[in-house]
Amino acid sequence: MGRPDALGAGGPAETVVGFVNTREDTSGRIERFGTASDFAEWARENGLLADAVMSESEATAARELRSSLLTVMLAHSDHPGTAPEQVEGAEAQLAHAAELYPVKITLSVAGSSLESQGRGAAGVFGSVLAAANEVVQRGGWARIKACCSHPCEHGFVDRTKNGARRYCSSACASRAASRAMRGRQRKNPEQPTA
Repeated sequence: MGRPDALGAGGPAETVVGFVNTREDTSGRIERFGTASDFAEWARENGLLADAVMSESEATAARELRSSLLTVMLAHSDHPGTAPEQVEGAEAQLAHAAELYPVKITLSVAGSSLESQGRGAAGVFGSVLAAANEVVQRGGWARIKACCSHPCEHGFVDRTKNGARRYCSSACASRAASRAMRGRQRKNPEQPTA
């Protein structure tokens, strides 16, 4: 039967996007990694953790990994506020995380898969990195994006035919267009509006 689509529902892309979308924002989302118990609860809800106790430093590590993934996703969306130095820093942090949270390769007749080797927080981080790697290997990494509308920056999977989507929703795209128009009007106040 084969593996499900990496970008499809329930696939590895959703694991990565779900991990990144744990941030607090002004739309009402709450911080899911604020404390060790919050992080552990989220990981259990998402089937990434059995019964393990998390530490506050592991919750901090989760926020750092999330931030690095978000920066890469913003770069995939061509977010104008993402500087090359930020992307380099995020890539270095992701490389460091890959060293800290190794995964194991399982080969079979049908292909290969990556799975986390760790338990507890290390297992959660390894699972997220393995999911990201699967998306990369299956050609979908550039379609894992974050909304270019500040402060939303909500992660999403770009399933459009041309892969050019930059906003998580039409509401965010509309808000960004309105902000851009107001900015142009401030620069040229004598320009008539349509």
